[in-house]
Amino acid sequence: MNLFLDIILKCVLQNAGKRRVVFSSFDPDICTMVRQKQNKYPVLFLTQGKSEIYPDLMDIRCRTTSMAISFAQSEDMLGINANVEDLLKNMDYIKEAQSKGLVVFCWGDDTNDHENRRKLREHGIDGLIYDKICEDQTEKQNIFKLEEQVSRKEVISDETMKSCVCSSYCIPCTSEACANTGEAGSIESDSGLSSS
Repeated sequence: MNLFLDIILKCVLQNAGKRRVVFSSFDPDICTMVRQKQNKYPVLFLTQGKSEIYPDLMDIRCRTTSMAISFAQSEDMLGINANVEDLLKNMDYIKEAQSKGLVVFCWGDDTNDHENRRKLREHGIDGLIYDKICEDQTEKQNIFKLEEQVSRKEVISDETMKSCVCSSYCIPCTSEACANTGEAGSIESDSGLSSS
């Protein structure tokens, strides 16, 4: 396991660039090792808690959400990534974790329901993992896309952006303002993919 993690960490540390990375695993030993081997990227401990859908996990550290909270705190992790099924049964887990300085993300099929996401936000959830995020226009904008827009504004002045007729940097702009600066189609996102 040690060599396996060293290879993954080396690859991520060498190639991640400016990308935001969060490590997460159901294996508490993996989470502990990743946390101890590096301090650049945060670690979230995945837990399913009590579930009617999935069989109980064997390791006691991830069998209940309360145990996962205690474990994540003791290992100085960023927080937990809990099964939404367990959180919806007991929203107090969110405040319990946050009172211990942890963040709480959640995953699971029930996060695909807009009403469940609304309830979780009302209770202060820090992150939601759900399918087809781009199809729900009523949701808050994706933090990664917001950061990319801020990054883009640092490269291109507001004046140039206002005079540009394109709606997105990934479509090479042919407006006179962009053509005159020689910047049309030359912007690179932090994913490393060029727009030209």
